[in-house]
Amino acid sequence: MVIRHGFDRAAFAQELRKACGFGTYFYVGGDAVDMVGALRKQLLDARGDCDGAEACHAVILDLRDGASALTRHLEDVAKHEARYLIVISDFAGAFDVAAREREALEKQVISGGYRKISAYYDFNPYEALNAGAGLHVAPFERVPNDALKRYNLEVLEEERLLHTDMAREAGRRSDAHCVRYRKAADYIRPGDSVLDVACGLGYGSRLMFEASEARSVHGVDLSDFGVDYAKAHYGVEGRVTFSVGDAEKLEDIPDSSFDFIAAFETIEHVPHPEHYLQQLKRVLKPGGRVMVCAPNDWTDETGRDPNPHHLHVYEWKRLKSEIEGHFLIEKAFVQVAGGAMKCHFSPRSWTEVDPDQPDHEEAEWLVFLGMKDPLEPGNAEFVETVWKLPQSARFNVSAFARDYLNPWIVKAMVAIGMRAQSAKLLARFRRQVLASTPDDSVDHGAALCGALYDLIEQGDFAALPGLMPQVDGYIAIRAPSPHQRRWQVSLAYAAGMAAWLDGDSRSALKYLDICIGIDPVPFSPILGNKTLDALCLKAVMMVTQGNILGARTALIEAVALPRRWTSSSLHNSWHRSWLNTTGLDDAPLPFGFAEMAMVFDKASRAAYLLSTLDSAKQRPAAFAREAEGFLERQISQLRADLVVQERAGEERAREMALQNERIQELAREVVAQSDSAQALALEVAGRDQIAQQLAQQVRDLDAHAQDMAKNLLAEIESRDAIIADLLKRGAAIQGDESVP
Repeated sequence: MVIRHGFDRAAFAQELRKACGFGTYFYVGGDAVDMVGALRKQLLDARGDCDGAEACHAVILDLRDGASALTRHLEDVAKHEARYLIVISDFAGAFDVAAREREALEKQVISGGYRKISAYYDFNPYEALNAGAGLHVAPFERVPNDALKRYNLEVLEEERLLHTDMAREAGRRSDAHCVRYRKAADYIRPGDSVLDVACGLGYGSRLMFEASEARSVHGVDLSDFGVDYAKAHYGVEGRVTFSVGDAEKLEDIPDSSFDFIAAFETIEHVPHPEHYLQQLKRVLKPGGRVMVCAPNDWTDETGRDPNPHHLHVYEWKRLKSEIEGHFLIEKAFVQVAGGAMKCHFSPRSWTEVDPDQPDHEEAEWLVFLGMKDPLEPGNAEFVETVWKLPQSARFNVSAFARDYLNPWIVKAMVAIGMRAQSAKLLARFRRQVLASTPDDSVDHGAALCGALYDLIEQGDFAALPGLMPQVDGYIAIRAPSPHQRRWQVSLAYAAGMAAWLDGDSRSALKYLDICIGIDPVPFSPILGNKTLDALCLKAVMMVTQGNILGARTALIEAVALPRRWTSSSLHNSWHRSWLNTTGLDDAPLPFGFAEMAMVFDKASRAAYLLSTLDSAKQRPAAFAREAEGFLERQISQLRADLVVQERAGEERAREMALQNERIQELAREVVAQSDSAQALALEVAGRDQIAQQLAQQVRDLDAHAQDMAKNLLAEIESRDAIIADLLKRGAAIQGDESVP
């Protein structure tokens, strides 16, 4: 959410709910009635009157009419013991002036005992902070009172060179460090155990915990002070913990203990980087991720890194090479904060780049997202951490440890939303699994299905004939296990869709019928989504061929099947069906009901199509318009709205790009003026040196002239004395003493 050119109360309320959660909110501002109404629509207990001392969950300070009363507001907020403080402000004027005003306001809030939370960067995406002027929403959290008493901001100044709490700072450097942890959270899977190695003061550990669905985050640092501070400020019992430890040793951590590791700005500090990376690999689970960040060639004009704690200098080639020696590279990023020695005049930026690009000189930091190879599990024991599973032999949906030869590939290669986001890595995994596993294994079926969908996504079916014998062989497995059945259904549907897209309607119909003919319930009713998609595509093909009766048969079956799959009177395995849909009653699978909602929605799509089937020949467009379920229609409308918003966003992005271009232009002008000033300074210095030399010459001539004058005066005086003496003698000779 970026709020820059106007205030959308509904969007703000929705984002606030996601940022701070449910609770009582006090709003202090000018449009209390409208704002409170928007908040209450999001089920937030919002109130516009907070004159009393009643405690609340959060206070919203709307300072758009001016921030002069901020100090008084902060004193009032303290009375309510609010956990969160959300500051809305508006800055105008020149870019640099507005940016300084915004930073000054945030420093004032932080000095009042608050710190930034991860949602700060949801309200304010990193690059959006380059805009100095405009509306600005900043969410903060109250620092625990005991922690404030033990560690005030003055204490941090003493540790600043090696440690600082970036959540209690404002400005470019703070944003750069905090947003890095916020970005890392996007790659933390639900249920992950996270290690924050060399965690410093612990703010990053807490930011990752807030912004993800991690089961736990553990920070390790060599500093006793850092760990004590982290425990006091950011510890959450059993969830966010800290301990003293050496990043190169990690001897207290067992093998394959963590699913994700944040390793930020550490590799340049350790004496032996290779051993450090080996330790990270040792404690990471197969298929687990590690995000490594290092400064990008922070050398000065002497060729050395001025930071005395940096033992190594990294650039793209070296960092990538060392990481590739231990991990598979999934993604790469470059980051700039600006305002420092390197990229001083550049705006903030976080950019995903091709990992195979050779160099990025303009980056201040290099970031690589790596993965421990899931196809080399070693002795690591797989334990499900995402969901709580029923202890029943009849449960299939998430029984990966039971049914896969290598269950580590599920997160790395199979599960949407969890698997590798690199097409290159996914293709590598599939090739290796297909080459190394039995043709009838669950692992083989998963890799084969992924390969088919890859062709569909790319729209290139040249490799399809080579895959189809394997597809046919897998579909032909007799008495399949539940997960084999799962891949048989998916393979048949994917083969039918691929054939359809490739223009082979006959083969498409063949595989769609195979898909329809396999009962999904022995695995789970949610697998029926593929069955219903196959029936819908078959009905459309029938209508296209003029076979209205065939289309009607397919659509009626699509309406009847969900009732059969979920009806106790029509299906003997009713209890088993729901076990494999929702799992445990007290810890249901989050995706179960959602997938069943899709099943029923696809049945509604069939019902919509049936309603216009009789006139499909006369009104083909009306029939085609019904080819969406209710939820699919809502999604389509949202997508249409999103297109409109994206166009507006693109326009704003263009405006921002123009602003950034102007900033860079101004920066270039400043650099040019700085160069000119330096040239003038050198010229002035040169002329000053000449002037000093001339002045010295004048002083020397003056001194010489004075010496000559003294000598001449002495000579004149001497001559006058001689003349006077001669006159006296002459007068004496003449006897005339009166002669002068």
